[in-house]
Amino acid sequence: MKHIIVIEDDAGIREVFDIIFGDDYRVSGLENGDAIVAGMSYPPDLFIIDYRLPGYNGVDLCAHIKSNALFNHVPVLVISATADIARAAIAAGADEFINKPFNIDHIRDRVEFYTGRTVPVGEGLLWG
Repeated sequence: MKHIIVIEDDAGIREVFDIIFGDDYRVSGLENGDAIVAGMSYPPDLFIIDYRLPGYNGVDLCAHIKSNALFNHVPVLVISATADIARAAIAAGADEFINKPFNIDHIRDRVEFYTGRTVPVGEGLLWG
């Protein structure tokens, strides 16, 4: 079963992710990024990170994940009601930024896209 780590300080939103994805994915909810920064030994299939977190913000946490050789291949979705941080999230290595409140069908589509892919984003794409 594919594993998603949701880092979100709002317990209600973590519960929503568990309800949406709990039947098809193993969902681990964390209220901050301390466990990620302290070191995990096994990468998940996807990170979903809120921008506004206690301690590390979601952009800083994304940059940390993408600079770590164990995790840098794992897709990261940054979610936030603060739309003006989208560029910062992408610059930090986020695979995608999703505005809150998010549409459940849209986020389900994005999770399925990122957990189902076998080629990292950008690989094999031609820009021209």
